[in-house]
Amino acid sequence: MDTLLTVTNLEKAYGKHQVLKGLTLSVNQGEVLALLGPNGVGKSTLLRVMSGFARCDGGQIVYRDTNVTNSPHLLRQAIGFLADRPFVYSYLTASEFLSFIAKVRSVPIQEAGSICEDLAIPQDVVIADMSYGTMRKVAIAAALIGQPSLVLMDEPFNALDYLANLTLQEIIRELRDRGCSIVVATHYLPGVEQIYDRAVILNPELPPEVLSREEMNGESLESRLRKLLSRGERTC
Repeated sequence: MDTLLTVTNLEKAYGKHQVLKGLTLSVNQGEVLALLGPNGVGKSTLLRVMSGFARCDGGQIVYRDTNVTNSPHLLRQAIGFLADRPFVYSYLTASEFLSFIAKVRSVPIQEAGSICEDLAIPQDVVIADMSYGTMRKVAIAAALIGQPSLVLMDEPFNALDYLANLTLQEIIRELRDRGCSIVVATHYLPGVEQIYDRAVILNPELPPEVLSREEMNGESLESRLRKLLSRGERTC
């Protein structure tokens, strides 16, 4: 399987707090990569660096065989990104906001309407008047506009109802089947359990553990996560 993006020896600190410490991992073409681990281990920070919205302090980022470490704008142009706390223009309707995103990405505005229908988003409601879960749907739709080759999603299942959860899982499967790569950072294991191809488990005390679905041999992500984190606690 071809590699789409690789980060090597990634370093990132906020003040004196070192969040990423020499992290190395790759994202393959056409896979769903689950990014798991406890709070504060650096999942959100890693996604922000991989998306080009934050700069690393050290290491290298290669996208499609091009070193983009010092060119984060190239990542922002090519990648769809759902932040944990996504920004939207709340004074716009969903249709207006997504049409704006479509124009910025130079794709047909009709694509915005199609994604709204898939996620059951009320297109003519002002975002400020929406529930938090519906606003999250708008942010998910914005990340998918333009058919990016790589989509990074931070807690995509957060605040979604049962049916929206199932719909999002199906959308992610369809993206993967079209050759898109999707990285999902989440604590909601039941959602990602159904769709992942490989899982990366981050632990502040141990190197990352990377496992394919086949290597899991039927073991659940919850079970493997519990084992790894308990091992990390014993090394403290």
